[in-house]
Amino acid sequence: MPDDPWTLPALLTLLDLFQDTPLDLLWTVEDGVPAFAVHCPDVFWWGASDAEPLHPADLPDLMATRDACRAPDGTVSAWWPQAWAARHRGLRPQGALLRQLRDQRDPALTVFLAAGPPRLVDLGNPVAFDDA
Repeated sequence: MPDDPWTLPALLTLLDLFQDTPLDLLWTVEDGVPAFAVHCPDVFWWGASDAEPLHPADLPDLMATRDACRAPDGTVSAWWPQAWAARHRGLRPQGALLRQLRDQRDPALTVFLAAGPPRLVDLGNPVAFDDA
């Protein structure tokens, strides 16, 4: 359990951040203590369920990532929570997702590409992404 408990202001900030992507925020309560995570299935490894734990100390980077995933027209990519997870892990998602984001001109692509080095093609990342 983290040493930094969720205060009411931190909880409200977290809920406000995820109001447009509520299915990307997972939560549970253990012994009266809430715990949160970003839902990122099939993002990093093909055919895998996955989540990245969130702590109150992550809120500034969550907000910065959300802002970094904003398009010129002001809309925010629906992939911003997973882009935060990529930044947090220092790991790019699998190539198939990167291709999709490139084809859709999604602003989250830049954040994903900056998250880490190119990945090798393997069972969890079966599609290469050429970012050249």
